[in-house]
Amino acid sequence: MSKIGSNPKISQDTYVKKTQILILKIKEALNCLLSVLPISNREYFILKTIDESMSEGNKITSSDISRQFGVSRAAVSQYISSLESEGYILRYNSENDRRRTYLITTEKAKDITRKIDSYLNKNCITVKDTMGEEKFRTMLELIEESIVIIKNISEKDKDIFS
Repeated sequence: MSKIGSNPKISQDTYVKKTQILILKIKEALNCLLSVLPISNREYFILKTIDESMSEGNKITSSDISRQFGVSRAAVSQYISSLESEGYILRYNSENDRRRTYLITTEKAKDITRKIDSYLNKNCITVKDTMGEEKFRTMLELIEESIVIIKNISEKDKDIFS
């Protein structure tokens, strides 16, 4: 595949196709990296979200996680049940409202997220060292800028197919 910026007369359709292919290839590469984890990447991010909330002194519910991730409550419930059965999280009821259930991480969860963090950090440093710090920093800035633009577009176009 030729470099995207190497042909000054590249068509818009070609940009779109190359962008789609690159996004899929990035997703595929990340999935390969994450496939060795003992829990799914979604479960990992749920544990990190619960742990972050706890460290800030806040309580978190599965509904909160559903909103944060933009995933249905049913899907989050399945992840939570799996994490609970594996001993990574505990549920407890609110003292004021027994219908409200909060989530906390266990030491087992803290151990596994520390190991995963270490693994991801090591691989991130390998990418940075292989690519070079300047290119890596530029890549991160471009990804951040792209995310903002894409979120703005999706917010503006959220009702386009309704």
